[in-house]
Order: sequence, then structure tokens, then C-alpha cells
Amino acid sequence: LKQAPLSIVQPILGCGLAFVAIFSHYLTSDTLRPNDWAGCALCIVGTMGVGLTTVEGTGVEEMYTSVAFLLLVFFVVLAAFSETLYRRRLLPCEVASSVSAGICFGLSACSSKCGIKLSMQFHVSLFAVSGVCLSVFLTSSGFVAQTRGLKDGRALAVVTWSNLVAIMVAVIFGVLALSEPLPHTGVGIVARVGALSLLFVGSYLLQLQTGAEKWKEGKESENGTPMKQRNESKARTINSERADGTLLDTVQVLHALDPKQV
Repeated sequence: LKQAPLSIVQPILGCGLAFVAIFSHYLTSDTLRPNDWAGCALCIVGTMGVGLTTVEGTGVEEMYTSVAFLLLVFFVVLAAFSETLYRRRLLPCEVASSVSAGICFGLSACSSKCGIKLSMQFHVSLFAVSGVCLSVFLTSSGFVAQTRGLKDGRALAVVTWSNLVAIMVAVIFGVLALSEPLPHTGVGIVARVGALSLLFVGSYLLQLQTGAEKWKEGKESENGTPMKQRNESKARTINSERADGTLLDTVQVLHALDPKQV
């Protein structure tokens, strides 16, 4: 964060989901389907595009304190609004948790960057320490929100959407509040937007399918019977087989008893 623009660092970090999916394909029992591979490829290409469209600043990057404060208030209000919709059951848990977690993660990187810039500008190390402390608090809050979403929603969807929200927060904050440089030509700006779009599309494709679980569900579904019903039927069969011995013993004991004693 000290050397690179925030609007570049966060998108590159956010594409780690693609590498996790690839590693899980080779190191675990998960199987990636064609659209999963396409999502991984788009994330990697988008990351390369973000890196290739990076430009060096021509001067000292000025920090707009008022804009930073307004953006901070806007994102906090947005997170509070999503939590309110969730508590009123107007928004799914995984969506509300993803928005809150992503905003916390994005603002965590923003606070660290702001602390570093203010410390370098005024030569006061207290700004950097304060930024890091605020970053730790926001990161912890993001993990709390994400854990709630992981417990009540789809894990891959929560991680994916929180990454995308964090990227959006970092890019908006970096460009508007920290005056981070954009490509100087129209082609460069279009390439930067296209690279970010590839990251979003690739992440969306990754969260559509959950690998081997979805693949097995499609393969094992027969005659239109949902996988859940098949699992429940199988569980009832297993429980019945396990109970045969106990039921047989109970019947034999009851037959041996005198009805009057019963």
C-alpha cells in the first residue's frame, strides 16, 4: 500500500479466489466444471489487465480529506442500510453479510493507505499507527460479518461478493479521495474498465457452481428427483437397516411375554 495505488492492490488481492479454486481442484476432491475454469481464466486475465494499465503518477498524489470523509459516511450508511434490510427480512443473509464484510475489508485497506499518506505528508508517525489500528478493527468487523454469512448462506457466494464489494470500495476511494492516477489515454481507461469487468464476471461465474457438489448433483439426479430427496431416502434406508436388529429383538421379547402381564 505504501508503494502501489490502492485501486490496483485491492483488485489484484481480490482475484485470489480463482487461485483457491484451481488449487482445490488439484489438491482436494473438488472438480471444476467448464464455467468454473472460464471464471478462473477471466479473473487471471482481468488481474493482468489491471496490472498492465497501471501508470505512474506525475507528481505528489493529493488526498482530498472532505471527499474521503463523505465516502466513509456513504459506505458506513450503506452497510447499516443492508443490515437493516436483513433484520427486517427484506434481504438474504448472504447478501447483507457480503455487503457489510466487503465494505469493512475495503475501508480497512483505505484506512491503512490514508494513515500512510498522512504520516508521510506531515511526518507524524501517529497517523500511520492510527490508520493501522482502524484497519485492524475494520478487518475484524468484516470477519464477523463474513462468518455470519458463511454460517447462514452459501460459502463461495459470500466470499465472492465480499471480495467484489471490497474491490469496488477500494477503486472508488482510491480514485476520488486519494487522487490515484488513471490511464492517460481513452484506450487505457477502457482497458482498465474492461479488466475490472473481467474480474467481476469471472468471480460471478465462480460462485454460480460449487464444483464437485453441483456436478454430482446433476449426475446423480434421476427421473427429475431432486438430490435432497434422494439423500433423505437413502438416509431412511440406512436407518431402517440399522434398526432391524433392535426391532427384531423387541418383537421376540414381546412375543415371549404373557399378554396379561403386559
